[in-house]
Amino acid sequence: MNPMWTRQAEWVHRMVFGQGLLAHPDGRRRTLQGLAATVWMVLDEPPDDTEVLARLRSIDPTIDIDPATVTDTLQMLADAGVVTHARVVTAEDRP
Repeated sequence: MNPMWTRQAEWVHRMVFGQGLLAHPDGRRRTLQGLAATVWMVLDEPPDDTEVLARLRSIDPTIDIDPATVTDTLQMLADAGVVTHARVVTAEDRP
């Protein structure tokens, strides 16, 4: 099973001219461009890598992105501290 991804909750964003402008309460700022900005936008609900690609293709059916590029972009966003793996609740987690 692929990991699920989610935005780090403390980051707020605005999309301006195709760029994602992110701000953290501690004053850090990030600017996302290109694929990173688009991936950020489709993380409104936690998807796995495959679902991210499906969401990107639903936005633009002509998009030519391979799954490895999506995975690399998600990892780059994680390395930048703006996304993380979502916690998936399983049957074992329930009381």
